[in-house]
Amino acid sequence: MQGYSGGIYEQKSDQEDRPFGTLSSQSPSDVTATFDSEDQTVTADVSMQADGGETGGGVHIRFGDPEFGGSSSFTDDQNYSSSAAKKSITVFTDDHQTAVLHSGSANFVSGGEAFCSDCGFLRWGSWNSHLVFDSGGSQATESGNTNVFAHGWWIAGDIIDDSDMPTDGSATYTGRAIGDVASNLGDTGWVTYTAKGDMVMTWDFGDRAGDLTISNFDKQHIDGGLTFTGHMTAPGEIGGANQFGGPLSGKDLPDNLSDLTGSANGSFVRGPENFDQGKPIHQSKPQGVIGNWAVDSSHYTAGGVFGGSRNR
Repeated sequence: MQGYSGGIYEQKSDQEDRPFGTLSSQSPSDVTATFDSEDQTVTADVSMQADGGETGGGVHIRFGDPEFGGSSSFTDDQNYSSSAAKKSITVFTDDHQTAVLHSGSANFVSGGEAFCSDCGFLRWGSWNSHLVFDSGGSQATESGNTNVFAHGWWIAGDIIDDSDMPTDGSATYTGRAIGDVASNLGDTGWVTYTAKGDMVMTWDFGDRAGDLTISNFDKQHIDGGLTFTGHMTAPGEIGGANQFGGPLSGKDLPDNLSDLTGSANGSFVRGPENFDQGKPIHQSKPQGVIGNWAVDSSHYTAGGVFGGSRNR
C-alpha cells in the first residue's frame, strides 16, 4: 500500500521563540507500507519534508527492519505496530545535506477502527519520533545539536493507476480529517494536542479538478471549529491524473487566526467496488481518496491526514 503522512514537530531549544513546524510527505511514493499476516510483520518506508518542503529539511524512516534495529508485531488488520532505530533513520538539514544523527527512534502504529464510514479498504494510524542531530545551522542548541520531537498520522490504500482513472463524470467523497495541533492563541504558551474534523471533496474527472473542504476541525478548543477549503487540481498531463493538490485557506476564521493558510496533497484509491473477479475495472470511479494537509499561522500550526469514500 502507498499513502500520505503529516504531522507537526517541536524543536527543543531556548533559542526558538516559535519552535513548531509541520512535516508532510509530498507524493504517495513517499509512504509505503507492507502488511504480512503470515509472518506477523509490518514494514513501512516514510519520507517527509519540513514545512511543506520550503526549507529543504526532512526525514526518511524505515520502520520494522530488523537488520537496522527495527521490530514489528501484527495481531490483525486493525492492530499492528513497528519501530525504527537510529540506523534506519536519515535526517536532512535545510541545505539538503545529510545530518549527523546522534540518536533516533520512531514508532509506526495502527489506528484501530475504520478511518471513516465505508472506508474499510484504507489503513491508517499514527507515528512518532525523537531525533537528536547536528544541524550545523541556526536551529542548533549551544551544544551544536538539534533536539526534535515529532508526532503525526499516516493513511494508505491501493493507489489507482493513472490509466484506470475515468476521464469524465464527477464524484463526491466524504470522510474525516485528523491532525496534530500546536496552539498559542491566548499568548499564554504553546500547547499541543490531537484534533479531528470532517472532510468533503467534489471532483470533476473531465476537468481533473475539484474542491476540498475540511470543516468542524478542533471544535473541542475553538467554538464552532475551523474550516479550511481550497481548489485542488491534478498536476501535469495524464501521468499525474491519480493525484491532486492545491492551497488551503480558512473560511469565517476568528480574528486571531486571520493569517491561517496551508495546502493539501492527495490521491485516488481503489476499493472493492473497483474490482470485478479480482481484476481492476477500467476507468471506474475510484472508491476513495486519501491525502495530507497542513495549515499554519503565527499562533496556530496543524498537520495531518484525511480520507474519504465516494458517495453512492
